[in-house]
Amino acid sequence: MWVYGQRGIVPLAGFYLWQRAPAGHDQPYYVRLVNRLVFGVAALWERAEADDEVIESCALITVDANPLLAEIDPATGQMPAILRSEDYDAWLSSNVDQANQLLRPYPQASMVCHPVAPYVNHLDFDEPSLIRPADRKA
Repeated sequence: MWVYGQRGIVPLAGFYLWQRAPAGHDQPYYVRLVNRLVFGVAALWERAEADDEVIESCALITVDANPLLAEIDPATGQMPAILRSEDYDAWLSSNVDQANQLLRPYPQASMVCHPVAPYVNHLDFDEPSLIRPADRKA
């Protein structure tokens, strides 16, 4: 239960969602915010110590998808819990009930997305071009 986790904020420039195409393959989409180059996503982190081992972990929190993202990925119906910049301090320091009120879908009017080439998540490809719109062929 997230009540006991340490709250954090993970900075992102964007993220990917996958849509099942009619042909049966998964089409990746790059999602970003309008007018914000970097944004914060609500996260929880934990540090566990056992014997001589330390394990630090982090998990992004998800919320119900807004209509834009639900159309891309209706199977999961989830999106990262994007925080408004004015809510960062409240997320990190408020009580659980107040922090929970900050976890809501980000407005779709403030987001844009586009299909990208299918090289996302391939270890051979790690370059800025992965977020460029994919060529659409008729």
